[in-house]
Amino acid sequence: MTEAIRHPPLIGADQEGDPHPRYARAREEGAVVKRSLPDGTPIWCVTRYSGALQALGHPDLSQRSEYAAEVFRASGRREPTLRRGILARNMLASDPPDHTRLRRMVSQAFTARRISGMRDQVQRFADELADGIAVHDETDLIASFAFPMPVMVICELLGVPFGDRDRLRRWSQLLTSFPVTDLERAEVEQAVADFGDYLGALISDRRRRPDDQLLSALIAAGDEIDGLADDELVAMAVLLVIAGHETTVGLIGNGLQALLRRPDQFARLRDDDTRLAPAIEEFLRLDGPVSPGIARFSKREVEIDGTTIPAGQFVFVMAPAANRDPARFEHPDDLDMTRGDGRHLAFGHGPHYCLGAPLARLEGEIAIGTLIRRFPRMRLAVPAESLRWRAKSVFRVLHELPVKLT
Repeated sequence: MTEAIRHPPLIGADQEGDPHPRYARAREEGAVVKRSLPDGTPIWCVTRYSGALQALGHPDLSQRSEYAAEVFRASGRREPTLRRGILARNMLASDPPDHTRLRRMVSQAFTARRISGMRDQVQRFADELADGIAVHDETDLIASFAFPMPVMVICELLGVPFGDRDRLRRWSQLLTSFPVTDLERAEVEQAVADFGDYLGALISDRRRRPDDQLLSALIAAGDEIDGLADDELVAMAVLLVIAGHETTVGLIGNGLQALLRRPDQFARLRDDDTRLAPAIEEFLRLDGPVSPGIARFSKREVEIDGTTIPAGQFVFVMAPAANRDPARFEHPDDLDMTRGDGRHLAFGHGPHYCLGAPLARLEGEIAIGTLIRRFPRMRLAVPAESLRWRAKSVFRVLHELPVKLT
């Protein structure tokens, strides 16, 4: 029996259907299990909550692109496009002190006051989209609501022309895909170049003509701190565009389908909107968009949850598996909006905890709350088992969500 048969893939482009049973089997097998990427590169998967906390805060598990490059060179395999070029200069590909410097820059511009000040605008976007679909008896909520709303928000936040949203969507999807064929890899390479050129031109324009949006604030913050290079600003903008809408599409879509699969839970939330904030946390825990997880690289030998991982290895923190760890969450496969424990790992943990978490929560609450309020008899238009998630993606995002509105 081959290794591939003994150990079905946990990570890669060939996954289909619900991944959580696979994650559960891996979690039962061990706190850290060794697997392989589709190209054969070995990877150590952290499956349980306690180990995930250790790994995400461990100083010897690195985010730096240089360590990734070393691992690939040692294995004789080609480093993926997404670890090179413009994306190699952002916060998610750096350790302190670079990470500290970049995060401080974003924190200075991406303030709680700025996010809070967007509430009315986000609600206007949600109302506008709800008005547009209200004339129909049936709609695909991904195409008509869950995708356009976060794009509208991130364009408004950054000061990116909303007319460019389709290009942003295509580039983001390509940059978060698992390219398999040479043609797919070439498409990703071209998307990296095009996205970088687009944002580079926009940054140059904002330097000449600053406005009051986040991109101009980032430029100003960078100049105040230490004069950040344009490629660092481009990398940061790419990260914010992708993280600012792809994950929120997943939060809205995954949360809605979880509710629509459980009409009793939908009715409870419809009848008591004070449950909305804890419901968002439960959607993130149960089926968060960051799936299968978060990559790290061992700078030296480390021990995670009793397992020794050698130096120079890929380590993958499987947040979705940890979020359903029965040792941490009672009845972890159930949707329980009264759980009252929001300490999930959907936004990560430690120094790299997601800066955009407050905005994602705000958008999720407004989007799902608006839809439930406007369409209180909404229901799935297709059997739940026929729902499809986007293939070859590093995020768990529905391809479509057909619903009947009346």
